[in-house]
Amino acid sequence: MADAIALLLAGAAAGQVALTLLLLGAQPGRTGAHLVLAAILIVLGALAGTPLAAAAFPDHRYGLYLGFVLAAIYLLMPLFWLYADTLTSQEQGVRLRAAWPHLAAALPGLGGAILVVLLPAGDRHSLFIEGTLSGNTQAEVTALALYSLVLLWCALSAGYLTAILWRLAAYRRRLRDLFSNNDQRELHWLSALMIGLGFVWLIAAAALLADNIVGPLPVDGRLPAGLLVGLISVLALFGLRQRPGFENRQGEGEPLVKYGKSALGAEQASRIAARLETAMAKDHLYLDPSLSLQKLSRHLGVPANLMSQTLNQTIGESFFDHVNRWRVRAAEPRIAAGQETVLEIALDVGFNSRSTFYGAFRKVTGQTPRDYRRAGNTGPIARQ
Repeated sequence: MADAIALLLAGAAAGQVALTLLLLGAQPGRTGAHLVLAAILIVLGALAGTPLAAAAFPDHRYGLYLGFVLAAIYLLMPLFWLYADTLTSQEQGVRLRAAWPHLAAALPGLGGAILVVLLPAGDRHSLFIEGTLSGNTQAEVTALALYSLVLLWCALSAGYLTAILWRLAAYRRRLRDLFSNNDQRELHWLSALMIGLGFVWLIAAAALLADNIVGPLPVDGRLPAGLLVGLISVLALFGLRQRPGFENRQGEGEPLVKYGKSALGAEQASRIAARLETAMAKDHLYLDPSLSLQKLSRHLGVPANLMSQTLNQTIGESFFDHVNRWRVRAAEPRIAAGQETVLEIALDVGFNSRSTFYGAFRKVTGQTPRDYRRAGNTGPIARQ
């Protein structure tokens, strides 16, 4: 029964990959990120097909399949890195020159696949079907090499996971310095997915070590297939609609000059800060949902890097936090009055979503909009 469920889950995962690839192909305005996502799904489809291949080829051909699966999984984390890089880069499309070193990380897996192909059919049957060594030196060398390659893949994956999470965190900090609304761009779902994969692979590596020290562990065959279904579902749900963070933002994602090279003095920074406060109070710039650092710098006639430095070092806030503080203060008396819905107020003062408004409101006031209204507040709290 368990084997039948594992086969059904594997078939569902493979079918989901095929459907998502069709939807990607039919999607208008495809980006480089979509192409990388398609490559990830193809690799996951190869992994998902393992139980199906085991049922279809109960002989040495299953070993051949596993050899090519090993080559495929060596591509998986480099592809996830390229996916994160394409979504967070200010350049549109896949940066092919930067991609080659990462794709070269799949070469050890390809070497393992070649070792499996060169193994005699009888030795492949003993190793992959019966789980024993035939005593042939070539088979023993191949088994040791494959075990080493799996351990190397675990270490390589850990490095890529760390690099991806660092890249996503740096990207979100950059967004907060450039834009006042970052809905659908912060990629929290991708960070959560990477953390989840990290836990899964940590358990898998521990199980692999235990398997060679104390013997095989009783692992339900449905578990890997179920995890793959979940992983593919998340990628399909979020990946199909995810757009690059700097898409249609040409010129607004340019790197800011390092503050250490800036000639901004304390007196000039104070003047810029005063002009900024005046512009916000009189011109209500924060009401523009698409307000960016570039727009603000053009309005004040101040270079973007000096504006960013003033915000971070003189005022002590990121551009994102500063603008949203003004939006929250504009919303406070209306929340207290209780004559409009929270969503109406949020959209009217410049937010793009209710959830972002709730987060910003709580950060500024220490209360949710509902608690603020119940407490009988009548207007903006004292500025900190």
